[in-house]
Amino acid sequence: MIGDTLLLTEKHERVAREIASEIKKRNLKKPVIAIGGESGSGKSEVSAMLRSVLRAQGYKVKILTLDNYYRVPAEIRNEHRREKGMDAVGIHEINWDVVTANLKAFREGKTTTLPYIDLFTSQEDKLVTDFSRIQALIVDGLYACNAPADVRIFIDITYHKTKMAQIKRGKEVLDEFRLQVLEKEHLETIDLKNKSDYLITQGFKLIDNKNKKIQSHGAQRFLWCSDNLPLRININKNSFSFERTISGAAMAIDSVYRGYDSIWFGELPGIQSDISVKNKQKAAHTLLKDYNCIPLDLCPEKNRNSADRFFGLSFWPLFHYMPQYCSFEPSLWETYKNYNVEYFKKLKTHILPGDTIWIHGFHLLLLPALLREFFPENSIGFFMHIPFPSYEIFRQCPWRKEILEGMLGADLIGFHLYEYTRHFQSCVYRLLGYESKMGALLTSSNRLVYADSFTLGIDVEKTALEIDSPPVKTKISAHINKKKNIKTILSVERLDYSRGLLNKLRMIEKFLSEYSTYRQKVIFSLHLGHPYHADPRLIQLRRQIETEIKKLNLKYKTKSWKPIEYSYGFLEREELAAYYSTSDIFLVSSIREGLNLLTREYLACRYNGQGVLLLSEFTGGANDLPRAFLFNPHDHNEFCSALDQALSMPENENRQRYNEMMSQLHRDTAIRWAVDFFERLCHVKKHQALMKTCLLSGTIKTELQTAYHTAGKRLLLLDYNGTVTPHSAAAVPAQPEIRIKKLLLEIAGDSKNNLVIISDYRKSLLQEILPEPQITLIANSEIAVRINGEWQQIEVLSNVWKTEIKPFLESCANRTPGSVVLEKKYSLTINFDKVEKELAEIRSRELKEEISRFTQQEDLRVYEGGREIQIRNTAINKGRFISGYLQEGYDFILAAGDDWTNEPMFENLPLSAWTIRIGIDATRARFSLKIQEDFSSLLADIIHTRQ
Repeated sequence: MIGDTLLLTEKHERVAREIASEIKKRNLKKPVIAIGGESGSGKSEVSAMLRSVLRAQGYKVKILTLDNYYRVPAEIRNEHRREKGMDAVGIHEINWDVVTANLKAFREGKTTTLPYIDLFTSQEDKLVTDFSRIQALIVDGLYACNAPADVRIFIDITYHKTKMAQIKRGKEVLDEFRLQVLEKEHLETIDLKNKSDYLITQGFKLIDNKNKKIQSHGAQRFLWCSDNLPLRININKNSFSFERTISGAAMAIDSVYRGYDSIWFGELPGIQSDISVKNKQKAAHTLLKDYNCIPLDLCPEKNRNSADRFFGLSFWPLFHYMPQYCSFEPSLWETYKNYNVEYFKKLKTHILPGDTIWIHGFHLLLLPALLREFFPENSIGFFMHIPFPSYEIFRQCPWRKEILEGMLGADLIGFHLYEYTRHFQSCVYRLLGYESKMGALLTSSNRLVYADSFTLGIDVEKTALEIDSPPVKTKISAHINKKKNIKTILSVERLDYSRGLLNKLRMIEKFLSEYSTYRQKVIFSLHLGHPYHADPRLIQLRRQIETEIKKLNLKYKTKSWKPIEYSYGFLEREELAAYYSTSDIFLVSSIREGLNLLTREYLACRYNGQGVLLLSEFTGGANDLPRAFLFNPHDHNEFCSALDQALSMPENENRQRYNEMMSQLHRDTAIRWAVDFFERLCHVKKHQALMKTCLLSGTIKTELQTAYHTAGKRLLLLDYNGTVTPHSAAAVPAQPEIRIKKLLLEIAGDSKNNLVIISDYRKSLLQEILPEPQITLIANSEIAVRINGEWQQIEVLSNVWKTEIKPFLESCANRTPGSVVLEKKYSLTINFDKVEKELAEIRSRELKEEISRFTQQEDLRVYEGGREIQIRNTAINKGRFISGYLQEGYDFILAAGDDWTNEPMFENLPLSAWTIRIGIDATRARFSLKIQEDFSSLLADIIHTRQ
C-alpha cells in the first residue's frame, strides 16, 4: 500500500524509540537485544533504526546479522543447488555454538573470530570482531529470538501471506521452493513468538508479550473526513443504488484513497430521512464493503439546512473576499459548532490509536481540535479546498479565533497555494500570537503545527480514458457535426458570486462588439451548475444572467448562428467529457477561486494534442499552468486581447503550450498530492516526537539529578536573560527573584561547583545585579570575565566598523516604526519585536543586503534570530570561553540558554554535557524545556534532591 511505504520509516523509528525506552527502564548493562521476524518483516530496518537511537543516547552499538554468522553444511547447500539451480539459504542450520560464543565474547568484552560463509559464492572466511568497546549488541535474524538475549522482540508480520496475495494480483512471481521456505518459516514463528518478550504487530505497535500491558490495534489506517461522501444514493421503493459525484475535489481524492487502507467518512447525499432502518443498515453495509465508505447520519434535515445556510451566508463569501454578502448570525454559528460536534461524536467511535485522520473542507474547521483533545497522539491532517483570505478580510469574522484554534488541532494544515498559507500564518500570528518559523507554528499548548501548500491534481490517465467510452464517442461525433468550422469557447462553472458570471457576459459583449471579425466564427458554450449552498440572492443572480444572455443572443444572432449556448444544471459526466474533447478554448473568469480542477480535466480530455486555457489570474490553477492565457477579469480590454491571441495563435504554438501544460499535469497528480501531504505529515510527527523525546522530564530528570550528586567536580554555565530570569526585551536586565538569588548563591557556595553566568549584557550591569564575588561572570559582549570579584579583559577589538554600519541601522529604524537600535561595546543590534511580522521580514532582507559589502570585508558576522539582527565581531562568541573550562576536567557540566546566542556554547561542549535550550526551537542542545519557569524549578530540584 502507498500509505505503508510512506510511513514505514516513521514506524521503524517510533518502535525503535519505544524499545530503547524499555531497555533504559530495565537499566541493563551490555544488553543483548534479539530482533526476529520473517523475510521482509522489517527486522533489519528496525535493527538499524534502534542502533541509531541507542547511539544518539550515548551507546556504542553493533549489529550481528544472524544469517551471516552460521555454518551451512555443504551437503545441504549442494543438494539445494543441484535440485533447484540456486543457492538456498540454509536457515535452519544455524551453528548455535558459534552464536553463543559470540554473545559470551561480547559480555566479556573480548575479541572473537567468527566463521562467515557467503551463501551466494560458497566462499568461507573468518571475520574478526572486537567487542571490547561495544556497549550494546543487536542480533538480527529470523531465529534471533532463539539466542540467549536480554530482550527478545519478534516482528509478527505474516510475510508469506502478503506474498501469496501479491501473486494472486499478478504483482510478483515466486518459485514453488521459495514459497515452501516461506511457509515453513511462518509455521515455526509460533514458537518464536512465545519466546519473545515483545511483539511488533502489523501496525508496528510494540506489545508486551509477557505482561500484555500494551494492546494491539491492528494495522495503521487512513481515515478521510469530508462533509459529504463522493457518492449519491438513488432510492427506488425498497431498492437503492449508488453513483459517484462529479465534484472535482471528490474525484481527485477518490483516485487516491483506494490506494490506502482507507475509510471515507461523511454524509450521504440523496438519502431520505424516512428510509427504513433496515435499508439504512443495508446501504451502510454496501458502502463499507464496496466503497470503503461509512455514512454519518449527523443531524435532522432541518439542522443540516441551517448548517448549509451558515456555510453559504458566512464562510463561503468571507473566504472568497466578498464580505458584503456575509451574514454573521450567532444562531447560525451555534448550528455550525453543533454540526462539527455531531460529526466528531459519530467519527470518534471508529477511531483507533495509530489511525491517520485527514480532514477536508471548510465545513469541518473545528473538528481537528475536537479530535486532538481525545486522540492526542494520532496524526491529524487538514486540507482547505477553498482560498484562505488575508488578515484584513478574515478579521471581520466574529468567531475568527475559534476557527483558527480549531484548525490548529491538526498536525499539518494544507492549502492549494502558498498565498493562502501565508495568509493563514499571518492571521494566526496577529490574532493568536503564534509566530511561524519555516512553516512551523508553536501553539500555546507547546505543540508544533505546520502549514504548507500542496497542489491538488487529477488522475490524468483515468480522466483521459473517459473519451474512449462508446457513449462519449457518440456525443463527440454529435458535437463535431454541430459546430462545423466554428470554434467553441467552453465555460463550466457553478452559480456563485465568486465566479464573476455577470462580468463574464459584459466581457463577451465587449469582445463581440470590438472584434466583429469573430462573429459567426466562435460560440461561447456556457454551462452553470447548481450553487454549493442555498441562497435566495443566487436565484436573482441566475435571472440576471439568463436575461443578459437573451439580450446578447438577440443582439448578435443570425439565422444560422447565435453567440451563446447556455444550459443550467449539472452536466452528466459523459456530456462533460464530450464538451471537453470538442471545445477549442476553456474559459474561467473567477473573481476568487481555490482551485479549478476542471481546467486540468479539460486538458486531459483533449484528443488532438491541442487545447487552450483562458484563465482569470484569480483562478486557483492560474499559477500552476503558466502556459495558459491569463487576464485580469476587471480589465475587459485585457480579456479581449487575450482571447484574440488564443484564437489566432499558430497551431505549432498551440501544441507547444498544450504539451507544456500536460507535462505539468503529469507531475502534479492527485497521487502526488496525497503522497506529498502524507510525507510532510510524517515529517511533522517525527519532529514532534523528537521534541517530546528531548523534553527534559521524568526519567531524564532523575538521571540528571543522579549525575549531579555523584559528580566530584561540577561546571554550570547559565545564560542570564531568559534563563536565570524571565526574558526581557529591555536594555537593562531584570533583577533575579529572591528565591533565584538564594539558589544561585547556594550553588556557588558549594566547593564542588563552578557557577558561571554568561551574558551579552555589559559588565557594569552584570556587576550591579550580581555583585557576589563567588559567582563567575562573563560579559560576552565586552569579552570580559569576572573571577573572584576581579574583572579581566580577555581581548581588545577594533570598533572602526561601527561608523560605517550604524547609519544603515538607524536609517532602517527611522523607516520602521517600532524598531530600535541597540549598541554594545563590540556589537550593533536592531530589534523588530514591536514591528509587524511582514514588515520586519522585508526590512531585515533590505538591511542584510545593504550591509553585506561591509560584513564580508571586515571580521564581522551577521546574526539573525528572535526578531532581531545583530552585527558583531566574530570573536564575540559564547563558545570561545568553553575550551579553557574543559581543560579543568569537570565530572559534570550543565549549560542552559534560551536563544540563538547560546548555540555556539552548546556546540563546543562534549556530548556528555547536560545542554538545555529554554523554549521549543531548533537547537544543538541535547534537551529542552518549555519555559523559563521550568528551568528555575529544575535547578531547585537538582540542588535540593539528595541521593
